[in-house]
Amino acid sequence: MSGSECAVVHFPLSGGGCDYLMEQMPPIETLGWHHIVAPFMARTSGYILRVVAAHDFTNVTVILSDTSHIKPNILMRGEYYQDDLNDVIMIIADKPVLVAQLSKSHETDNIGDGFMVVIPSTESYSNNISFAVASLSLDPEESYISVVTACENNATLSLDDNPLNYMDGIQSWFTLCHSSGP
Repeated sequence: MSGSECAVVHFPLSGGGCDYLMEQMPPIETLGWHHIVAPFMARTSGYILRVVAAHDFTNVTVILSDTSHIKPNILMRGEYYQDDLNDVIMIIADKPVLVAQLSKSHETDNIGDGFMVVIPSTESYSNNISFAVASLSLDPEESYISVVTACENNATLSLDDNPLNYMDGIQSWFTLCHSSGP
C-alpha cells in the first residue's frame, strides 16, 4: 500500500483541503511499458500524472493526443516524471514503469476530493472485464468508468452485452491512435 493521510493534490500547492489517498501498489514484475491515460470525466482542472521508474536509465516519452511529444525523460530507479495535464496521453517507456493519475483536490474545480489511481499498462489489458459499481452515490448518473481499447476494437465495445458507440449515452469519448514508437 502507498498513500498519504493528508494530501493536497494540485499545482501549485496552496492550502486547501486535506485528502486521504491510498492505493495498492502492484509488484514490479507486473509493471508495463505502454500506458494510456484519459482525463477524469467532469473534472475541468485536469489531473496530475506521475511516472515512476522501476529500473535505472529508463527512457520515458509522453505523447499528447495531438501526437506532439513532451521531451523524453531518462529516469533512475525510484525517480519520477510528474506533470499537470488535461489531455489524453500515451506513455511509452523502454523499461517497466508505474503510472499514477491523481485527481486534484476539491479546491481546483469544486468537484469531488483528490484521489489516486494506478493506471494499468496496455500489456495487461484483457478482452473481457467484469466490474461492479457500488450504489453509494445519491445520483446513479454520477458513476464513471474509463475504457481504453485499441482503435480497431472501437466498433466491438459492449457493456452488458449491448454495443457501445459514440451516441449511446457516452458523454465523453477520446481517440488516440498511435501505431509506432516515438
